[in-house]
Amino acid sequence: MKKILAVAVATAISAPAMADLTIGASTEYNLASEDSNTTQSIETNITATGTATSETGLFVKAFIELEAIDAGDASNALDIDDNYFQIGNAAAALTVGQFGTKRAFKEGDDSFEAANVVTNKLTAAEVFKGNSDDDAGDAEFALDITAVEGLDLQISGNYTSDTDTDSNIYAAYTFEGVTLAANMQTSEVAADEGYAVSATTTLGGATVSVSFADGDADNTATGVTANMNGFDVTYVRFENADGESETSYYGAYNVGDLGVTGLNIDLGAGSGSDRETKMGVEVSYSF
Repeated sequence: MKKILAVAVATAISAPAMADLTIGASTEYNLASEDSNTTQSIETNITATGTATSETGLFVKAFIELEAIDAGDASNALDIDDNYFQIGNAAAALTVGQFGTKRAFKEGDDSFEAANVVTNKLTAAEVFKGNSDDDAGDAEFALDITAVEGLDLQISGNYTSDTDTDSNIYAAYTFEGVTLAANMQTSEVAADEGYAVSATTTLGGATVSVSFADGDADNTATGVTANMNGFDVTYVRFENADGESETSYYGAYNVGDLGVTGLNIDLGAGSGSDRETKMGVEVSYSF
């Protein structure tokens, strides 16, 4: 009996070793000057990922990301960015929980985008431009289909009563060095509805993207972003149904790691019509 118990205990202890557990962390510090005001912020993220794959290629994955902003009471300074469970194989995967989804609009590195000083002028256009990026973290389910070579398809949305129900479909196809992407979103919140499209390719060593987003009531955003040799620059033009428009342009230069593994330094600036001028530095360290 003791031998049987010993075998059972040993099996229970060794079972988790069949899965891979990865724990990581990163810290990001920002120092910026905007409209003669100097601000600083620090954010630390801790991630835990558990994965296991069967001999048939079926995999399961669990992921959580904890975020600490500045300092203070835990109820104000701590947040959960993503928390999800995923199951699938090489052809398709289903994700449930809370996480960001795929969007077509390419914003570039917007860490140094300057603030808009004219409020409520083009709010809807800017909101949908924001909802069109990959940081929209309120999805509760997503089905990714990658069975066709070159085609990336995702259907996602919310379905519980405590959220603003919305659904999004995203598709991207890559061929001969060009990636075409599009997404369409429907929502109970009118300002969150609309579509976005983009095209990305490489020209003369630079990765260039052209994007367009059309939100509620014909509020549009058109953007061009380019990345080459550490430089990342973006220009975006917003326009509403009344013909009012504004621009935003910003960029960053990646200094590199200065020989320290995990270190990354960016210098950047941004401005535009009806916007302040912003300059700053972003230092991040992953460990």
